[in-house]
Amino acid sequence: DLEVVNPNARNRVSNDLDAEEYPWGAKPLINLDEDPSNINDYVSVLFVKGEGMDEGAAKAMMDKLSSAGQDYIQKAKVSKEDQEFMFFFSNSANGKLPLVWYQRRVRDTVIEDYKAEN
Repeated sequence: DLEVVNPNARNRVSNDLDAEEYPWGAKPLINLDEDPSNINDYVSVLFVKGEGMDEGAAKAMMDKLSSAGQDYIQKAKVSKEDQEFMFFFSNSANGKLPLVWYQRRVRDTVIEDYKAEN
């Protein structure tokens, strides 16, 4: 019984030359600065750490998103369907405020856009 671990692992393989993260399965929380490849293909939740944001608050948000991401990975495995949501974070904030953003796309058309700032 063969199963695809990650249909889009090219960036993971390229960024992991020592194979420390092998077998390069889906990550529950993806660093957008390292691998932006899936952001436009799925409903995406993005957390951008704002300048001066409390490290504890940032870690708590990333832990919540990682947990949610793991839940959606499991649901996709059980249903044998694509993952419904992808979760991303970035430390490359251009602004001073933390941001959580997601877009819902259908056939490359944004049908829902949500932005919450602290």
